Amino acid sequence: MPQRPMFTHRWTAIIIASVILALIPVVARAQVVETSAQSQDQQFKQILADRIVLYALQYLKGDGEVAPYQYAMTEVLFDEALSLAPDDLATWHLYADLATGMGDAQKRERALRQIIRLDPEDETAKLDLIFLLLDRIQTLDERLQRVQTLISNGARRGLSDALRSRLAVYAAAAARELDDTRQFRDWLKLAVKLDPANDSALRMVLDYAIERDVSDITRADVTMQLIAAAPIDRGARLELGHLMLQHGCYNQAAQQILHGTRLGLERVPTEVSGTLVVCYLGAGQLDAANQYLELMRTRDFAGEPDEEGRPTPGPLPLQFQVLQLLTLLHAEEPLRSEAFNEVAEQLAASDEPRAPRALGRLVALFNPPAYDLIALADRLDSTDPKVAELLRARHDLNNQQIQSAMDRLLLIAPDEPAARLLQAQLPGVSSKRVRQLLSRAVADKAEDLAALAAGIEHHHQFGESVAPTEDGQRMIDMMRRYPGQLWKLIDNFRAWTDVDLYIAQNGRFEFLDPMNALLEVANISSTPITLGGSGGAISDITLINTVPSYLGRPFAYIKPIIVSIDRKLTLEPGARVSVPINLSHYMVAGISADNPFTTLSIDFSAILDPRPTPWGAVGAGPLGSTVNVRGVVIRAIPPTPERLDEWIGQLGNVETTEQLVAAVRVMGVATHGLRLRLDENTIGRAAGEFIQAYLRASPEAQSYLMLVMSPETDINHTLKPVLEDAATSEDDMVRMAYLLRHANTLNDPALAGAIESDQPSLRQFAVAYQEYLRLIQTLMEQAGQQQQGDAPRSGYIGLPTAEEILRAPDEDDPFATPDESDNQ
Repeated sequence: MPQRPMFTHRWTAIIIASVILALIPVVARAQVVETSAQSQDQQFKQILADRIVLYALQYLKGDGEVAPYQYAMTEVLFDEALSLAPDDLATWHLYADLATGMGDAQKRERALRQIIRLDPEDETAKLDLIFLLLDRIQTLDERLQRVQTLISNGARRGLSDALRSRLAVYAAAAARELDDTRQFRDWLKLAVKLDPANDSALRMVLDYAIERDVSDITRADVTMQLIAAAPIDRGARLELGHLMLQHGCYNQAAQQILHGTRLGLERVPTEVSGTLVVCYLGAGQLDAANQYLELMRTRDFAGEPDEEGRPTPGPLPLQFQVLQLLTLLHAEEPLRSEAFNEVAEQLAASDEPRAPRALGRLVALFNPPAYDLIALADRLDSTDPKVAELLRARHDLNNQQIQSAMDRLLLIAPDEPAARLLQAQLPGVSSKRVRQLLSRAVADKAEDLAALAAGIEHHHQFGESVAPTEDGQRMIDMMRRYPGQLWKLIDNFRAWTDVDLYIAQNGRFEFLDPMNALLEVANISSTPITLGGSGGAISDITLINTVPSYLGRPFAYIKPIIVSIDRKLTLEPGARVSVPINLSHYMVAGISADNPFTTLSIDFSAILDPRPTPWGAVGAGPLGSTVNVRGVVIRAIPPTPERLDEWIGQLGNVETTEQLVAAVRVMGVATHGLRLRLDENTIGRAAGEFIQAYLRASPEAQSYLMLVMSPETDINHTLKPVLEDAATSEDDMVRMAYLLRHANTLNDPALAGAIESDQPSLRQFAVAYQEYLRLIQTLMEQAGQQQQGDAPRSGYIGLPTAEEILRAPDEDDPFATPDESDNQ
């Protein structure tokens, strides 16, 4: 395809940028406006729309990748729901997610525009829309120009600093691709200036700093900024830990590397574990070093499992045995000598080229009795003359040849850190000088065997860790600019966030009431928090578990509700973000509609930043929090002949919510009257009245009634006229509702008819639903269930027994349920 003229690109870009700016109204941090009370007609349509969305979400669920037929089905269902409730913000968010999964940019743009119309403060929707429109500009330099316009003029059009910071990151990446280093640096500086908590920007800065080989101080400074923006970034913690280790900040290094080992689910590499042991040794924390080495014996170097399948400790590799030996530098005899001899024998027999040097230095440090120091020194003369001189200096000290020892140590000290330790052991050396010499050993090379021994010696003599290097001390001072909880994240139980879940109507609902909730998250720390950053920030996900119960017993298992809180990009200290939740989209409301005579008590638990725990559960991450709301009630009224009369009198043309509630109740008597111990005359009357009411109802009402009508086979005779009418209805939604709930075999004539329909939406849905039924049939055959049977109903939950219904709470106290407690 030939390239379009450049001026076309330019004008397209200008138009798109103008559309973006015009799209976003001027706002002044206003709260999302509360939706006004819905009219009867709106409320009636909303009930159907909610039920359709519920089914759409059920058919999107799965353990693997979403199949094309699932997208095809749910696309039609979402379109139907949004035609009924075009101002339902929650549905538009779900539709945007659907469009993303489908890879349909046009549908995603439509959804994002509607989200911004309904919630002008949604920063993430604005940013996503901007990126989507920018992708339509075919040249990178034109995109960069349009982004520059947005950043320059965006503040006047309601673009927050956090949003403009993300655009600056986009511009920096574009400038880098265009090989414009100056612009790249300028955009990155602007990104960090606009939002210091923008973890994506800080990662780019850190990568650039490493690439340019900047000083360790600068590198540490950027890494600390990144950790402040992304406190659970494992890589940043390990980076800072290694930097601090190299400068003798052993305690701080151990703290950050320990964070790196505990943040994230991936197994800790052995080299990281070894580095943590090195930090403990240098800090003089010998017990911690030994404990971690024992952990490594079971985790990294485990032997054969025992009879109960538990791992048994295995032997440590030689390099880790050397580290463990250092913990015995001041141990009692004969433990010290026995441990030394065991390691020395292995080093002497090792083919590792560095083994003789390690052996010589350990001999000089441990000074084992009756060891031939001169013989070993002679063997090392040709390969490592400085270690050979170190051994001769040790021999001189043992024989009180102090001046000779001093002379030898003075010559090799600049190149051999172990010489500093022997100098500290010379007679008459003051405590001040000992401190200096041990610190010099660390400054020479903080990760060296001799530096670790110096750290151990310093802690042994003075009860405190050895002083770090000058740059190391500067790093420690830099850390103090940040809140202390940032560096002690895994040990500090002070909360970073507070999450609340407010249930509408004080958690007291009548049957088929709209169920709404508000999730509110507050930043109660002193640090800005990035929501949904690029890995090390708090997750933008909140998991809401729902446990419905009846008469104190769990009623059904419901998959958790997943709610995204990314309405803001960065949550400043003290700031809050509120996310409305339409609970009617989820099975917590669906099971109530399926069970019109069952009063349910529901417990909610919301987990912000959910992460798997080591014991297999799900809990809040280090920055998250949880809240429990117990005893939410959906009241249902058990049927009696007198109540049936009342409900029949309310049916009318099923045009209002009250009439719809009555219709569902009358239908419930007709379909499950025998189970409810009602006589046949009452059941027959209910069936007749319901059939007449259904036939005169609107398509919206018919669709809803189809979606809540039980798919159990015993209703096919009772309400046969209703099912026949729905299967051949002229309304697409009614026919889709019939298919969803009642077409459970591939040979259902209604399915074949819908596939041949000249209505594109109905045909698309029917073809996809046929594929779903084929999959169900295949799975049943694979499971050995060769007989024809009903396909599983994703929305159906079985009714309780008659005994349970008859023991329902008394109507005089309709909201009294066993084990009920107030919202918390």
